[in-house]
Amino acid sequence: MRPGLRTSASYQRVPLYELRDDRAVALARPPGPVAQTRRIDLAAYRFQPARVRVRAGARVTFRFRDQAAHNLTFASGPRAVGGQTARAGDRVRARFAAPGRYQLFCYLHPMTMHEQVTVVPR
Repeated sequence: MRPGLRTSASYQRVPLYELRDDRAVALARPPGPVAQTRRIDLAAYRFQPARVRVRAGARVTFRFRDQAAHNLTFASGPRAVGGQTARAGDRVRARFAAPGRYQLFCYLHPMTMHEQVTVVPR
């Protein structure tokens, strides 16, 4: 390998944003209570529920309910997780192996679609 070349990219946390009074404002976490579920719906241009808690190793199913396309884009967390762009009727399963806080968003609708998965040790 030539000097100065990288074999991997450095980690960069991507903050989540929402619109407030026509301004982009950084979010610490999506609003709402924490749910104990392994199913998350992408419906009405939202992740529902927006915050979940699972045990390490859990597989979470993301169910696409809108006719509009959505996707799972990794913003931050201990390990990269994501999924392809999909539409109504599609499902994407993601495994959350490492404990920590994962934040995801839909890059097609980044101001309204945010998800936080908190993974606790087994």
